[in-house]
Amino acid sequence: MRHEKNLPAAPTSPFTHAGVNAPTPITVTPDTVDVCAEMFKFCKQCDEKYLRPRKIQCLFDVDSGAMNRGALQLVCEVIETLLADISQSGVCHASAASLTVTLRRRHGVWILAVTERHITSLRRTATVRRLSLVRRRARLLGAACRVHETNEGFITALMFDSTAATSGWRRQPSSEALH
Repeated sequence: MRHEKNLPAAPTSPFTHAGVNAPTPITVTPDTVDVCAEMFKFCKQCDEKYLRPRKIQCLFDVDSGAMNRGALQLVCEVIETLLADISQSGVCHASAASLTVTLRRRHGVWILAVTERHITSLRRTATVRRLSLVRRRARLLGAACRVHETNEGFITALMFDSTAATSGWRRQPSSEALH
């Protein structure tokens, strides 16, 4: 049981309704986009292209916020690379196969996590493979990345600075070809 003491009063703002704070309106500039709106469209396309044919259930859980278009493009490339690899190299266990794509902004950082459940990789080196697939794009974002194997599948996570992703971020030219 968790007890919390001395909690501050709920803030009052024009966005407060019945004691619950509504999200702050997002300021989108020509260089930035609303992450939630763009990711909704993108994830729906990935679901139809990679996951539905394999009968993999998917949940997309994305926070609202502004992000530079180039940074969001790299995040989308990471997600699509992972979903394509999972759909091509995994064995789904009945109707229990599922994925969750989560993109959250907390305390000045964006955290992306792709969590697999009940999908067994056909490759023995899946952890190394997943890490190598996203590492180049993560480097361009300035993101830390990690792949963790669980009893039920894999969790691939990236963490990158939200200020770099929103203010003046420019994709650096790379001599490495991105696949």
